[in-house]
Amino acid sequence: MSNDSKKENKGPEDLISKLSGDLEPCEPLKHPLKRMAPWVIIASLYVALVAFFGIGVRPDIWDMLIHNHRFQLDIGLATMIYLSSGFVLGWVNLPDMRQQPWVVAIPVVFLVLFIGNILFRLFTENLANPNYDMICFPHSVYLTVIPLGYLIFLIRKGCPACHKKSALFATMAISAIGWIGLRFTSPIDHMVHIFFVQFLPFIALGILLGILSAKLFRW
Repeated sequence: MSNDSKKENKGPEDLISKLSGDLEPCEPLKHPLKRMAPWVIIASLYVALVAFFGIGVRPDIWDMLIHNHRFQLDIGLATMIYLSSGFVLGWVNLPDMRQQPWVVAIPVVFLVLFIGNILFRLFTENLANPNYDMICFPHSVYLTVIPLGYLIFLIRKGCPACHKKSALFATMAISAIGWIGLRFTSPIDHMVHIFFVQFLPFIALGILLGILSAKLFRW
C-alpha cells in the first residue's frame, strides 16, 4: 500500500484528533431529580421564610390547614403542581427527555385538577360582596422573584433543548409556589379575590415568560 493511500486512510482519524484534541472531559448532567432537587428545596425554604418572617402568615393558618377541607385541597393541588413541574423541568431540558416523555403528563394532570377546582368554586360559591387585598400583588413579587431568578439560571446552565416547554413548566412551578405563599399570608378566602388577585397575575407571568422564552430558556 502506498504512502498516499495510508495518509488517506488516516485522514478521518487525524481530523477527529484535531477537532477533539483540545477538548476537556465534561461531567454529564445529573439525573433530573437530583438536578432539580436543590431548587425545590431552596425555593420552598425561601417562600416559607418570606411568608412566616417577612410578610407574616394569616392568623388562622393552623386552623385552616387542619380543619378547612377546601383550603387543604387548594394547597394540596398547588403543592403537587409545584413539585411535579419543578422536577419535570429536569427532563424537558434534555433533547430525548431520557426516553421518558410521559413525565410531562404528571404536572398537567394536577394543573387540570387545580383549574377545575377553581372553576367549580367560582360557579358554586356565593360571589357577592367580594373583598380585595391589593397588597397581594407586591407580595407575589416578594415570594417569587428569587426562586424565579435561580430557576432561570439553573435551566440556562443545563442548555435547555425546548425553551417553550421550559417556560411552561417554569411558570407552573413558580406560580404554584407563589400562590401557596399568598394563600398562607392572605386571610381573604373569597373566590373572586383568589381568582383575580392571586391567580391571574401568575397567568400574566406565564404569558411574559412565554414571550421571552427564546431569550431566557435557550442555549
